[in-house]
Amino acid sequence: MFFIIYFAFVQLGYLLFGIQVYDFRSFTDSVFTLFRMILGDFNFKAIESASTFLGPVYFLCYIFFVFFVLLNMFLAIINDTYADVKTEVKSRKADFQMGDFFKTGVNNVKGYLGIQDRYSKPVIKVTNCAYFVTLAEELMWRMLSRSLRQMMDL
Repeated sequence: MFFIIYFAFVQLGYLLFGIQVYDFRSFTDSVFTLFRMILGDFNFKAIESASTFLGPVYFLCYIFFVFFVLLNMFLAIINDTYADVKTEVKSRKADFQMGDFFKTGVNNVKGYLGIQDRYSKPVIKVTNCAYFVTLAEELMWRMLSRSLRQMMDL
């Protein structure tokens, strides 16, 4: 599709400006001139002086269509590649990551040296707190049951 549009503009440039603009003197030179236009090397003054109306219209249409088609093709390639990589990542199983390897090694060394993690103390406090709450509840039930027995014995 790109080459159809590209060679249509090459032929149009050759027919419009071939006699007046040196860069469009032959079909082959027109191909190279339009390729240089894509890269940003062009002589707009020569095109405009050859035809004050058709020169700028030709130039703007060429730049618009070529960059529109090129950008669309580029985005399609990126989109296809992204979809392929995404399906590949989903299909492969998780590898053993280097971070996990080092983390396991550090934890093993800490265990051998007897170093506790910084998160272990709050967990112990929470479990002690829960233990004391259950202990307090048990004591309250015992005291309540004793007081009920004493009241019934009276």
